[in-house]
Amino acid sequence: MSSSEGDVGASAKIALPPELQRYILELVALGSPVHARGLLCVAWRVKEWVEPLLYRTLVVGCRRGPDLPPCDFATLAAFSNARRGAVRNLLMFESLAKLPASELADLLESLPGIEDLYMADNEFDRKWSPAHPNPGTLRAFNNLSLRRLHCLLGATFDLTDPTLFTQPAFAKLTHLEVFDRLFSWEDDEDVDAVIACWSRLAELPALTHLSLEAIPKPPFCAQILQTFPHLRVFIAHANMSEVRRFFRLAGPHAAVVRQDPRFIVLQIAHWRADWENGVLGGEDSWAKAEQAVAAGYMVPENDRLLQRKFVLGHVDAPDEDDD
Repeated sequence: MSSSEGDVGASAKIALPPELQRYILELVALGSPVHARGLLCVAWRVKEWVEPLLYRTLVVGCRRGPDLPPCDFATLAAFSNARRGAVRNLLMFESLAKLPASELADLLESLPGIEDLYMADNEFDRKWSPAHPNPGTLRAFNNLSLRRLHCLLGATFDLTDPTLFTQPAFAKLTHLEVFDRLFSWEDDEDVDAVIACWSRLAELPALTHLSLEAIPKPPFCAQILQTFPHLRVFIAHANMSEVRRFFRLAGPHAAVVRQDPRFIVLQIAHWRADWENGVLGGEDSWAKAEQAVAAGYMVPENDRLLQRKFVLGHVDAPDEDDD
């Protein structure tokens, strides 16, 4: 055997350092947990590295995504303590409808590692009205270290509680997506009372990203942009006609909103895919909005430009002739 052949044979036997092996395998498991299950049979050390990551992100109560393992409430309740402790990102579909408040509180208390919680509901755009949820729900949230929360906030917490946003549940919360529809554009309502209640979100000490399911009334947007000390991104989900109506009625508040690049309007076709993209390491709506803010985008004065660029220079902008 020639020396060159010996060199090839020797190099073929060189193994990657364990640290690099682990890094590569963890990347695979984080990006596609369902496809990483086969790694559990490779070796015991690989199983120890990978298995906790298979339970890092769970979708419960609806059909699983292509890159996530199936799960339901009964399976989640039967998890071992080790598996429960591994959960970091949890999407629960119809959780409030399917679980009594006491069971929801018990479930959350058993998952202390959750950082991103998405509590989906069939009534995403439900008109907000003051509610008095089970106090056990707040106690359960106080055991979590949430960074991101997506929910019907007014149905989950008592917003009339003056101490609500000083609770441990919100101490580390940086991203909040609110599904409640705060205002009714068709009905007369006490706008000042709604603004007074929801402007208390400014009390959240770490909040940097806020998303609303429907575009709110102009005075509220101006209040948010002028009074939230750490806010970096303010997203409103709306279609083109809603955007035009907003600026027709904005009056003296229009300039505040137009000139502030933090105010971003998005249209997201697939909310669940958007969330999964983010938790699995891809680009979600938060990332898209951050890119728009970093680019210094501001709402143009010209309505035709508004059509072409405002609703998604950050997603799919409508054609110029669209109504």
